[in-house]
Amino acid sequence: MRMSVSCLLVAGILFSAAPVQGQEAESNPEMVVSYYRCPTSSLDDWQEALETRSLPIYQQLVDEGKITNWGSLRHEWAGYENMILWSTGSDIGSLVDANDEYRDRLQEAYPDADPVGCGTHRDAFYWVGPNTGPTPPGSETTVVSHFQCQIQGQNGMQAIADQIESEWLPVWNEVVGEGHWTSAGVLFHDWAGTENVIVYRNAKDKTSFFAGTDREDELLEARFGADAEGPLAGCTHRDGIYTVGARTFGPSGN
Repeated sequence: MRMSVSCLLVAGILFSAAPVQGQEAESNPEMVVSYYRCPTSSLDDWQEALETRSLPIYQQLVDEGKITNWGSLRHEWAGYENMILWSTGSDIGSLVDANDEYRDRLQEAYPDADPVGCGTHRDAFYWVGPNTGPTPPGSETTVVSHFQCQIQGQNGMQAIADQIESEWLPVWNEVVGEGHWTSAGVLFHDWAGTENVIVYRNAKDKTSFFAGTDREDELLEARFGADAEGPLAGCTHRDGIYTVGARTFGPSGN
């Protein structure tokens, strides 16, 4: 499978999902995440190329229904990778096909363009778990928490998804409804990658994000007590704060 190469011919994914309520993993939307560790000196050029070359092509793919969304995140604080690309679609096959289509269109549109980006990367597929809904325009900060949990197969993941839906999702909806975050949700590992659960939160800026985490803590403590263990108790995790870069927000005109 050729998901990425050492230039702008890359795949992407992340964090603009639709609600998933009580479905089995096989029927859930899919995400592919491409993580990059790039030389800092190349990031500005790559970000510009993503905005001017990649975004128009990915918008075409969204408008044609081949994927549902695409975007990029640039590292701001913590985390290992300094660029993340993401795409969402109905299943793994459609994401792989869309990536091939993107490569072909990019090569046709820019046959003589100098390569930008970097090739040090890893890819991972996730199915979309409970979330508050699509991320609206104006979201400039994304915080990604990667978890490694001891989970027994898809049934174990579905059990955690059900617990998050019943315990955390109502709180996330309240935090979003109060205007602190713009969206929040969880992804579950499907293929490749090292972490099997991802929790993401989007906000208009870092100040709003941290206000939202404070509010989330208040609401969870009020509902379950200060010592209650959540759905991901016992998992190890790492956090990263990213600035939202080039991305789509659904079909043109919506």
